[in-house]
Amino acid sequence: MHKRILVIDDDSSVRDAFARALSNGPYEVAQTASGTNGADAALSSDFDLVFLDLDPADMDGVDVLRRIRGAKPDLPVYIVTEFHRKQFDRLVGARAEGLLFELIRKPLREAQIAVVAAGALSRTDHEYRDARM
Repeated sequence: MHKRILVIDDDSSVRDAFARALSNGPYEVAQTASGTNGADAALSSDFDLVFLDLDPADMDGVDVLRRIRGAKPDLPVYIVTEFHRKQFDRLVGARAEGLLFELIRKPLREAQIAVVAAGALSRTDHEYRDARM
């Protein structure tokens, strides 16, 4: 059975890197550049994992996360960012709101992407939720 992964990033080379990294695994990968489309996809489909750029096209990544968490609090979400100082404050604010997420820093090698996905998908929903608390 394939695990479904959603990649939300406005940079096509990043989306392509995720697709290549995950192509050899038991994964079905969907991609979008738009935060709005990504949030809609996450809410309307059964994904097992989301990789979310902090600055996707047309919408703040924290707002995308907020929408996802409102309907799917246990869906594993990894925010992918270059992690500049201005982004740090946004991430601290998201944590203060109680929004759960993991953080990985760009640039990523394809091997890192595959390891993160395998690790995230090996956890049960319960283990993911407990690890965040």
